[in-house]
Amino acid sequence: MMIPNSSYLRLTREGFEIKHLFRKSFTRWDEVSRFEVIDFSVNNRNKISIVAFNLSRKNKNSIIVAILRQIARQLLGFETHIPNNYGKKPEELAKLMNEWKERYAPNNTLNDQMANYNYNYNNMGNS
Repeated sequence: MMIPNSSYLRLTREGFEIKHLFRKSFTRWDEVSRFEVIDFSVNNRNKISIVAFNLSRKNKNSIIVAILRQIARQLLGFETHIPNNYGKKPEELAKLMNEWKERYAPNNTLNDQMANYNYNYNNMGNS
């Protein structure tokens, strides 16, 4: 079932915004590590590939969220992930996210070679 505007990924010069199940979160490029694809399976069945990343210390979270992210990091190697592949293969999405991070992180000197770009995906079912 498609619910319009319930899920999207928006890339900007400042960072990226994820809307998932109507909840929004924004992360600046300088708050994340590299994006990588990880594979895991639930009950040794279907393999799922997702784009994962770790947050820098600049990202402020509550103590409970910080503890949960540390647990995830120890179990999976990463603290958090992008909840959907937005119509792309995970490898393509990770490459795109890394390109934007390299281009627009504050320590990068490249200018406005790329305008703000939106990836909008309005289907909750695809990951």
